[in-house]
Amino acid sequence: YENRKTLDADGRKHNVRVVLMGSRPPADAFKARGANGISLLLAENEHQLFPIGGSWCEHRDGPAPHEDATLERTARRVTREFCGMDLTEVPLIKFLEIHLNRPH
Repeated sequence: YENRKTLDADGRKHNVRVVLMGSRPPADAFKARGANGISLLLAENEHQLFPIGGSWCEHRDGPAPHEDATLERTARRVTREFCGMDLTEVPLIKFLEIHLNRPH
């Protein structure tokens, strides 16, 4: 596996997390659970749920991780790699951005 650049020019790492949300169509066969039948697609590992995600890669996603379009490409790529879903035609909604500065 080739080592790809995952740090920006300032030495920062950019990650994305993807939570896919949908609602079940009304049907007598289903009983809605949760908030009005809303479903979330999350990953599971040893009884822990977590969002699908991964790191920005300059070579694969583009050179500008501070731009929303670049991180959308990252989100689509990591989702395709993780579970095989193609989100090319799915509108993505950014609902949270966190900046975390950790000492080196």
